[in-house]
Amino acid sequence: MKPIDRAIRSLEAVFEFLGAIAMLVTVLIVTLDVVMRYFFRAPLQWSTDSLTLYFIPAFFFFGLSGAYTRGAHIAVDVLLNRLPLVLKAVCVLTGRVGGLVLFGLIFGYGVEHLIESYTKGETLPAWIQWPIWPSTLLVPIGCGLILLRIAQALAEDVVGLARDGVLPVRAHEEGFVE
Repeated sequence: MKPIDRAIRSLEAVFEFLGAIAMLVTVLIVTLDVVMRYFFRAPLQWSTDSLTLYFIPAFFFFGLSGAYTRGAHIAVDVLLNRLPLVLKAVCVLTGRVGGLVLFGLIFGYGVEHLIESYTKGETLPAWIQWPIWPSTLLVPIGCGLILLRIAQALAEDVVGLARDGVLPVRAHEEGFVE
């Protein structure tokens, strides 16, 4: 599992870097738009479209898997920490399978939308006719990466349970240790 983990971590690092670049570009565009709007009374006509279509989805979807890996997401584990290890394992495995189903559905819809958008040549009906398909590509990329991560974690959990009778503890899951 370790080579797979390293490969996924490498992909996560690349996409988190790209997400950080998208966030930086977002801040720069918003700042420039504010300056242009309030000091020169000439707002950027294209800023809202580029931000909502490309940059904000990029930093969301590109950071999704890395946040999951580090446990930097909301986890309501008040009840989970009070359960016996067997029930904790059931809850964790159910959550991982649920994540696979949810992100699998989003991934599938994203791929369908990407293909449709690309084949139809969809563009925004705006001042600049931005193509829509690059923004729809962000969903399958982000969801595909988190699907890999969840599948890898599920496989490690199943192997750990079969081999040792306990779930492997990840750095962000200290609550699972008794």
